[in-house]
Amino acid sequence: EFPGSSSKWGNEKKGSGNPRLMPSVLVFLRDALAHYESGELCTARQAAEEALHAAQPHEHEAFADSLLLLGNISAAEGDFITAERYAATCSCYVEEHLGPQHNGAAVVRLNRAIFLLESLRVQSVTTVAVVEEAHALLLEAEQLPCECLSCGATGVSGGAS
Repeated sequence: EFPGSSSKWGNEKKGSGNPRLMPSVLVFLRDALAHYESGELCTARQAAEEALHAAQPHEHEAFADSLLLLGNISAAEGDFITAERYAATCSCYVEEHLGPQHNGAAVVRLNRAIFLLESLRVQSVTTVAVVEEAHALLLEAEQLPCECLSCGATGVSGGAS
């Protein structure tokens, strides 16, 4: 399952918004995810972009899902700079529209850190500033309160750093 899919955002609302438009966003996202998982990255990108454009102003989670999926597609294509940009945009969007304590905020921060670190690994670069930025994102994500979706327990997502 894609790390930023709606089930991970934690408060999916069925039946909200315009009933004619909401399903099309979900259809585009499901298609994009299916193509992404099967390695059809060009088709996945097209469907994710369609979902991004189909999302209505109140469909914040679908819009964020589309941005994060585009980041994952870019990473799968080996374009970690674009992947990190999508994740950064998604992070700002989630914090502005869903709040910094939203479950999706931690998901996006973790993805940004992974994209930054993977970019360094592929390029064999050891830039301290980028490693520090990725580490800071991991620490921020670690301190966010999280809710266990399976049992409802709450706490801090942290562990040892």
